[in-house]
Amino acid sequence: MGIIKGVKLLNQSPEASDEVKDILNGFISFQENSINRLKKFL
Repeated sequence: MGIIKGVKLLNQSPEASDEVKDILNGFISFQENSINRLKKFL
């Protein structure tokens, strides 16, 4: 859900500052990496 929410926020806020976009992109990357690491336990 975190990835979906982050992508929605990026798409809904094109006027957001570059700093905010970088933070959101970092958050999305972190979530994706976490999911990929946890897949081996499923």
